[in-house]
Amino acid sequence: MNQNLRQLARQLVETWKQLGLNQRVSLALGAGVVLAGLLALTFWSGRPDFVLLYGKLDDAEAAKVMAALDDAKVPYKTGRGGSSILVPSDKV
Repeated sequence: MNQNLRQLARQLVETWKQLGLNQRVSLALGAGVVLAGLLALTFWSGRPDFVLLYGKLDDAEAAKVMAALDDAKVPYKTGRGGSSILVPSDKV
């Protein structure tokens, strides 16, 4: 198995040496785009999906709800002007 990997590595190096400059640059850019896409997908899929918990709250009510969420260690986001509160969908 180890011998097969060495042979594959040698073949890849030989193929790389045969490529022209434009081909090398294109291959490197393509690999970079694929890697960036995979990283973005990983980041995006790991983020929690926030949904509305309460909406159209006045400031006093919103402060009470946020204090309760802080005490319960539940992450939250505030919507437009703090009048709505969003939490992860599994915490509703």
